[in-house]
Amino acid sequence: MDELLNQLFDSQKIKENAQTESMRVVPEPGVCVKLKCDSGSKIFANICISNKIPMPDEISEGALIKMLENTGEAPPYRVPLSIGDAHCEVDNSGKPCSAYDVIINPGFLEKVKASDVFMGFLVTVIIESLETKFKLSIRKGISRTTSNVSEVKNAAPKSSIPEFKMSAVPDIENPKFIVTKLKLPELSSSRGIELDIGSKLFVLRTRSRIYEMAAELSHTIDQANARAEFNNRTKILTVTMPVV
Repeated sequence: MDELLNQLFDSQKIKENAQTESMRVVPEPGVCVKLKCDSGSKIFANICISNKIPMPDEISEGALIKMLENTGEAPPYRVPLSIGDAHCEVDNSGKPCSAYDVIINPGFLEKVKASDVFMGFLVTVIIESLETKFKLSIRKGISRTTSNVSEVKNAAPKSSIPEFKMSAVPDIENPKFIVTKLKLPELSSSRGIELDIGSKLFVLRTRSRIYEMAAELSHTIDQANARAEFNNRTKILTVTMPVV
């Protein structure tokens, strides 16, 4: 057991929560945004939709404009989204390129399509998220959107839901932690694991796309203090999430 994502809490008595349901996140095509890095390479952000992603707080176009004009830093308005790792695809000209799947709420996508202000704001959020998460340097102001993702041909293999157990500690009535154990027998290390833990949503993906799953959480989670560890011998990923 030598691959450590973060320090785990001491083991505690666990009572299994049999009510938790899992589902594969199958996003529907939405909008494709073409971007360019400072190096000149082309990348795509496939904006897809899923009801599993929460809708952002309601705000008018005028209020968003005012918020953007009155703050010198990132505005306090937040857009829930999930960004997967880069995968290699080919564009219409047959050239290879990198693409990232960005999943948002379908209601917010409709709002974005109807407003250049919200579309511009979302593209900015996506660019900043890609730069932060993947250490990219993307040219600002250079983007193009299409109504679907047909410009990029996805050749990614179909993923499967891993076997997992989600439990409450010390009990389901008054939990302090939610502990999730996932069996990932096809992985050799934790390097390909991507966790996206929301306040009430747990998402796991692997870069190889062997595994992908999501589960709704019955309690609000302290995202910042969630911890995970992958056991190379047993091929089990243990994720410990404090309950707020």
